[in-house]
Amino acid sequence: MQNKTVVIVGATGGIGSTLAQKLAPTGANLVLVTKKSQKLDDLASKLSVTGSILSVPTDITNPHQVETLMEKTVANFGQIDVLVNAAGAGVMKQYNKITPEDLETMLDLNLKGSFYTMQAAANYMKDKQSGHICNVIGILGKHPMAMASAYCASKYGLVGLSKCMAEELKRYGIKITLFYFGGVDTP
Repeated sequence: MQNKTVVIVGATGGIGSTLAQKLAPTGANLVLVTKKSQKLDDLASKLSVTGSILSVPTDITNPHQVETLMEKTVANFGQIDVLVNAAGAGVMKQYNKITPEDLETMLDLNLKGSFYTMQAAANYMKDKQSGHICNVIGILGKHPMAMASAYCASKYGLVGLSKCMAEELKRYGIKITLFYFGGVDTP
């Protein structure tokens, strides 16, 4: 991973922070992304890095902030090699208890936010004819569960989006990988 630029969205969560810790000593340039800057500073201070770190507080539900994130990444490191979408949130409620706000939260963060980051990163990856996008879906993006209607809908949507974008982007040397982890203990 020496000199590869890896953007980790959801860097302070369980999956994102573990990935950052594993990549830190490899010489990769890490771009740590989450909404709150204090959490990013705390994570960055704990990493033993041989490459460089750029922390960029970003609300991924805002496409303008996402574009700024990618612009800063390319300005600092010249490229984006890997995008990891590990941000997400889950509302576990019976279908008739899900509020419009619950549904909006799930779709905005889990589906639309991932779309915005994929779209923006892919535009830079296309220029160099290579790149890898990794989307953390979770097992509920493959197998439904009671009390998880809104969450499953957002993750099933992300699966479909990812597969369609993979078809569009493969001609540019960009790969998309989906991860279907089970439950993760997130701090």
